[in-house]
Formats: sequence, C-alpha cells, structure tokens
Amino acid sequence: MQVIRVATHKDVEKVKSFLNEVGISTEGVEKLIEYFIVIEDIDGNLKATLGIEPLNNIGILRSMVIHPAIKEEDLFTIFQHVYKLASNKKLSTLYLTTNKEKSIPLFRMAGFEKIERTHLPKEFGNSRYGKHLLSYQQAIFMEKVM
Repeated sequence: MQVIRVATHKDVEKVKSFLNEVGISTEGVEKLIEYFIVIEDIDGNLKATLGIEPLNNIGILRSMVIHPAIKEEDLFTIFQHVYKLASNKKLSTLYLTTNKEKSIPLFRMAGFEKIERTHLPKEFGNSRYGKHLLSYQQAIFMEKVM
C-alpha cells in the first residue's frame, strides 16, 4: 500500500533526508515543499519525490528521486499528480532537464517534448536553480504545456 500526496511543511526534513541519500541538492526545499509530490509506503517511508520550482507562471521540475521498488505505473501516477498540482498553482508550462538520452522516451510518454535551449523562457535563467541547469553543456531540455 502506498500513498501519493502533496508534501506539507511537516515533510521538510523527511524530503531533505531522502534527497541527501542520493546526493540531490536540498536548497530551497523548505520554501517549495508545497510544490512537491511524495510517494510513501504504509509506514510513512518515502519511496519517491518530484518537485516543481515555480517561476511566475511556469515551473521547472526538480528533485526527482525514485526508489528502485517503485513500479512504472507509479512513476506515471506521480507525474499525473505533479500536473494536477501545477494546474492548481496556475502554472502554464513545465520544464525539465536531463543529461540522459535514454530517459527521453519515458519523459515523452509523460507528455514532454524536447526543445532547444534557445527556446527556454527568460524566467528559466532568473532562478538560481535554472541558472545551474543552464550551466550544463550536456543538458537536454524538455517542456510540457499544461
């Protein structure tokens, strides 16, 4: 049995610990916790996270960590929850960055399309996280219009 839900302020330390375990930055998690979806097991242990960094009316996906025990259908369910959250927060477009060419088919199945770096909105570079992503030469950018 699993629970998929929007994280709350009570989840900050648990999410940060989960991200730290795999070496993912926890910068800004406190401020953005209500933009995170979590999957927990029956005992409350995190099995997956996926967050959004909002920038005006767009969002950048971040902090995607998936425990190996998570099934493929759960992965698509977490994306569906993120889309609902983005819609509730009035975000018009979501962006993600990957450096793994082999993950592109998965993200395409989730509704994202590959775009050129030059087609990213100005807001992308206005955030510290966005600037960090732009610094990677091997980065592949994708977007999903909501």
